[in-house]
Amino acid sequence: TYSAFVIENSSWIRQLERMNSVHPYHGPQRYAQLKHYVFAFHDSTFECAVESFTVTEHLGSLSELLPEMQKRLLQ
Repeated sequence: TYSAFVIENSSWIRQLERMNSVHPYHGPQRYAQLKHYVFAFHDSTFECAVESFTVTEHLGSLSELLPEMQKRLLQ
């Protein structure tokens, strides 16, 4: 089945914050704003820690949509 989850009190975000704490410009407040999402698909799972995201729908094959996906990732 396909599902989407928000992970509350994420240990992964806490781990990311601890790993970044050695950086001289570390800002723990940035990590307090992150949300942890898990998107479960038929054969795979996508997991992310983000401040926000936007969902758009496009019709076409993966090979047709790949250039648009690449362009958006580089913005």
